[in-house]
Amino acid sequence: MRLEVKELLPKRSIEQNAMFHAMCGEIARQKEWAGQKLDGEAWKRLLVDAWAREENREQGYIVPSLDGRSIVNLGIQTRRMTVGEMADLITWAQAWAVENDVRLSDPHFTERRRAA
Repeated sequence: MRLEVKELLPKRSIEQNAMFHAMCGEIARQKEWAGQKLDGEAWKRLLVDAWAREENREQGYIVPSLDGRSIVNLGIQTRRMTVGEMADLITWAQAWAVENDVRLSDPHFTERRRAA
């Protein structure tokens, strides 16, 4: 018989999720990528991918589409991140925004506004 003990860390919070999505929306309103305006979801994927690579974290992977005519990126899902991982991602994204001339709202104001 083999017994394995795993430490269960709490998943990212609703507040962290709301904050990160608000940041992605602000970036989407202010930036273009590869000559295109992208929505917040696209920016989320770009930011998560860049963070994972820079921090040597597990990355998503690419597979052929079901009809074999294109490729599909099966990226990292933030809903599976721990509180600590999400905090790291948010901090990384805030730094990226500053380095790329994105003005982010006060995250506490954003949270209060969403809660209202």
